[in-house]
Amino acid sequence: MTEGAKAVTVKAAVLKSFCEEVLIKVGLRPKDASVVSESLVSANLRGVDSHGVIRLSPYVKQIVMGGAKAQPDVKVVCDADSVAVLDGDNALGQIPSNEAAELAIDKAKKTGAGFVGVRNSGHFGAAAYWALKAAKHDMIGISMSNTTPTMAIWGGSEPVIGNNPFAIAIPSIGEFPIVADMATSVVAWGKVFMAAAKGESIPEGWVLKDGHPVTDPNKARPGGVILPFGGHKGSAIAIAVEVLSGVLTGSGFTQKVKSMYENPESPTRSGHFIGAINIEKFMPIGDFKSRMAEFIGGLKSSKPAANFDEVLLPGEPEFREEAKRLKDGIPLPESLFSELEELGRRFGVKPLTT
Repeated sequence: MTEGAKAVTVKAAVLKSFCEEVLIKVGLRPKDASVVSESLVSANLRGVDSHGVIRLSPYVKQIVMGGAKAQPDVKVVCDADSVAVLDGDNALGQIPSNEAAELAIDKAKKTGAGFVGVRNSGHFGAAAYWALKAAKHDMIGISMSNTTPTMAIWGGSEPVIGNNPFAIAIPSIGEFPIVADMATSVVAWGKVFMAAAKGESIPEGWVLKDGHPVTDPNKARPGGVILPFGGHKGSAIAIAVEVLSGVLTGSGFTQKVKSMYENPESPTRSGHFIGAINIEKFMPIGDFKSRMAEFIGGLKSSKPAANFDEVLLPGEPEFREEAKRLKDGIPLPESLFSELEELGRRFGVKPLTT
């Protein structure tokens, strides 16, 4: 571990172990603590720090205050050949999402495609993590979730829908799968939180409050609203994700989904939709990957635009960052590192500094 002027670098294994110990201390089963910690640290490794260990303290607070159950009883409430619905029993979102991803993959092996909805869940971390589970089985993975309403829809000025994230992971013949992972807003709230943790300002156009741009991330919430990316296009995708994740699954939707930050004592009631498509049911996986290689080669050979050194594919920057951070460690803002250390002291967990 090394410490610089603004960041403290921690090895991934050390950070994961720390998160697991904290979560076990607040009541999670060791297996569930491992699942949640793995998803958080995986996000940090990929450079998606907005969905990494910055979320640990809010998770702990929600458990301590009763909004999330430490030991939920996740149940299958609907099961058919290619689809199923799980009730998350107000768990941290990673716990039922892990079961949903495994069930979707199992169904896809048998029928060609599996889609599993999750109701009554919490924040499930980075969407890509669940889509990538299918890609590791040479399947196309899909994941999405609804969130607390913090975004206006196209033409509106009030936060009536979440900046609902979605991800698609596609296996390829190269070193990494193609991974599209994004919120449906101009920016994810997690990036606003990271800016606050780093003591940085945010650009105009990220957040509006009382109809005016906000550049101080500490003033963004409560009361701030973010806008959909691409105007009506991002708005339409957010609405579609809300239907699949919230309406279709029987979970909360729009105003029925509560914020773990502003309402940690209340169940979040978020919904997720996780799927797997078995490529082998369409064509031999070798043929698919050969076609993907040809496809990717054509994209990568295109001439870079001005101010670009090369053409990168979705997921490629994250793949490179993961390789770097696995070797060098994960940089944490000093304020976040201090927050984690205090969390460790509170629950009697061995400090990250030793």
